[in-house]
Amino acid sequence: MSDDIRRLIDEAKAQADTYDATPTMIQTPEGWKPIERTARRAIKPEDVDPSNIKVAPDKQLVGMLVAQLHEIRSQKRELDDRDTAIKRLLEDMSGELEYISLEEGDRPVVSLKHEQSVRLNTARVKELLPVDDNPELYTTVTSRPLRLI
Repeated sequence: MSDDIRRLIDEAKAQADTYDATPTMIQTPEGWKPIERTARRAIKPEDVDPSNIKVAPDKQLVGMLVAQLHEIRSQKRELDDRDTAIKRLLEDMSGELEYISLEEGDRPVVSLKHEQSVRLNTARVKELLPVDDNPELYTTVTSRPLRLI
């Protein structure tokens, strides 16, 4: 039973790796071109503290959920990569103008308005106002990201 579930997860990981390694093509003015893909990040099993592992109460359900997450995240990476590549193409096509229409006098189908925003350079703030010297300026936040191994 455990071997079957482990095999299910390993197959899902292999499918995700194959999916990630498959070039994604988008249409450009020069024809179909492959786009850059984002690599999957993973935690190495040897980095896991054995004393901090809980055995799944329902290993079959956990196995199926983990396999689904591998598939979903691989597809999401592919969609994000395509989205980025398409945005770059449309930005190149618009040049310095803010809109793209399909025909002269037609209403726009894309807006690429120039926007400005102010962002805080947190690395510089930490350098100028170190945490140890200014604890009242900082808040500790605990998060629990779910990472696939």
